[in-house]
This record gives sequence, structure tokens and C-alpha cells, in this order.
Amino acid sequence: HRLPCLKSPEPAGIKTQKGIKSPEPSGIKSPRALKSPEPEGSKSPPRVKSPPPIMSPKRVVSPPTVKSPIPKPPKVLSQLTAEACEGSVRMSCVCESSVGEVTWYVNGRRLSQSSRFEMHYSEGSCSLLIHDLTDSDQGEYACEMTSEGGVSKSSFSFKGQVFQSIHKKITAYREQQVALKGENLPPDV
Repeated sequence: HRLPCLKSPEPAGIKTQKGIKSPEPSGIKSPRALKSPEPEGSKSPPRVKSPPPIMSPKRVVSPPTVKSPIPKPPKVLSQLTAEACEGSVRMSCVCESSVGEVTWYVNGRRLSQSSRFEMHYSEGSCSLLIHDLTDSDQGEYACEMTSEGGVSKSSFSFKGQVFQSIHKKITAYREQQVALKGENLPPDV
């Protein structure tokens, strides 16, 4: 009867050995788990390479080079305006400094430099001074700016209320000057 009792633990001992072997395959699997991130790491560099198609700036640069040979008319930066400037009227407008010639017109008639009409141009700033303003100076004034690319125009309607308000300022200025001269006369006499 003792013999069967001795035999029964033996197979149990054999099973435990099998149990010892079972963790070994799991240990073999663990290095595979370590290898799995490696292919992911190898994939990441291609993702880094994808941004280099930053070719778009070159496309953006190309249109200006196409446009550059075609000169444009001068751009008007500030439209023509009129204001009282002491005893005269000053009309002015501002354009790009690439202007070659500036011409002034009143009612479609070209103005020429004279004792009453004084024209100035400096680095894109065009101005016309009208001395001894009279009612006949009312009309449509235009400043024509010419460059290699063409002609730009800025016009101003110098009549009606605009003309009257500036005319009043100039008249008041002249009267003030006359009054000041009159005040200065007594000491001289």
C-alpha cells in the first residue's frame, strides 16, 4: 500500500517541471515586444522627410518676376485736395516717386507755369499754388502723373462751397495783412 503513495507525488513533480518550462516561452516573447517599437522608429524618419516639399515659397516668388518687366502707371497714394495757404490756394496730391512728368489741367485745359500758377514736384508730392485767386479760377482741376508704365490722374472739383470757403480764408488773410501793414504805418510817419 505504501508504494502507490510514493508513486503519486512523482507525476506531480514531473508536472512542476513542465510548469518551470512554461515561463521560458513567455521570456522568449518579451524580446519580440522590444523589437516591435523598432519598426515604428524606422517609420518616423519618412514622416520627417514629408515636410521638405516646401516648394510653395518658390511658387510665390515666381509671379513678381513675371510682372516686373511690365511697368505700371504711378499709384496715387493721396488724392488731389485744395487748401488755403496764406494768401494763395495750394492743391496737392501724393503718388509713387517713379513719376517722370507732372501736368496740371483746369477744365481740360493744360496749365503752364506763370506768375499766378506755380507748380512743384518732389519725390512723389505734386503741388500747384494759385496766387491772386479770382472767381474765374473755379473749375475742375486735374493732376496728371506720367511714368514708364502709363498715366495716372487725380482730379478735384474746385468750385461751389469748396471754392467759396477757401476764397473767404484767403480774403480774410489778405485783409489781416493789410491791417497789419496799416498798423505799422504810423510809427514810420
